[in-house]
Amino acid sequence: MAKYVMFVMTNCAPGTDAEFNDWYDRIHLPDVLKVPGIVAAQRYKLTDEQRRQTRPDYGYMAAYEIESRNLPKTFSLMNEGLKSVYKSPSMNPSTWAYFFQPVGKRQVKAGTKPAAKKGKPAKAAAKKGKPAKAAAKKSVKRPVAKRGVVRKTARKTARKGK
Repeated sequence: MAKYVMFVMTNCAPGTDAEFNDWYDRIHLPDVLKVPGIVAAQRYKLTDEQRRQTRPDYGYMAAYEIESRNLPKTFSLMNEGLKSVYKSPSMNPSTWAYFFQPVGKRQVKAGTKPAAKKGKPAKAAAKKGKPAKAAAKKSVKRPVAKRGVVRKTARKTARKGK
């Protein structure tokens, strides 16, 4: 299954930020996520601090993750599915939307890893058909005994046993 990201740049009508954000988060995103193939969404707001002096024409961006074998069909389903949904008057009708596909492999800085979520080992084990308890044991870090301490303890025990 091919993966894509759709980036949508938007603005709200002047003075309607709260209404716009409420509509987008509570109504629009759930409507879009009902479309087959759209699996996740995340919204962003433009920060005041930027590398360049010029600013884009849009203050908000949404990134939609898409998994599809047939992207044109996903477009069609999205257009059809969103025709009859409520569109807030707080959204400026001028938007920018484009689809992108990955190029190369995702790279992560060495020594970093995503934050673990609660219950993740159990969920992953359930998908693989393993007991949750076994998965949880694997994810728990145990203190490692120092070699010298273990050997000394073992020698004392051996001497007492003679």
